[in-house]
Amino acid sequence: MINNLFLLGGYEQYVWTAFIFAFACCYSLYLKTSAELKKNEKLFLEEFKTETNEKFQLNKRKRTSRKISFGISGI
Repeated sequence: MINNLFLLGGYEQYVWTAFIFAFACCYSLYLKTSAELKKNEKLFLEEFKTETNEKFQLNKRKRTSRKISFGISGI
C-alpha cells in the first residue's frame, strides 16, 4: 500500500525529481531573500538610527519649552 504511494504508477522518477527541483528553487529563493533582508535592515538602522535620536531630542526640547511658556503665562 505504501509502496504504491511512493511509486506513483511508474512516474515516480519524474514526480519526485520535479518535487525536489521545486523545493530546491523555493529554498534558494528563501535564502537569497533572507540575506537581502538582513542587508537592508542593517542599512536602514544605520541611516535612521541617528536621525530618530535627533528627532526625539528635538521633540523633548519642544515639550519642555511649551511647559515653561504655559507656566509663565499662567502666572
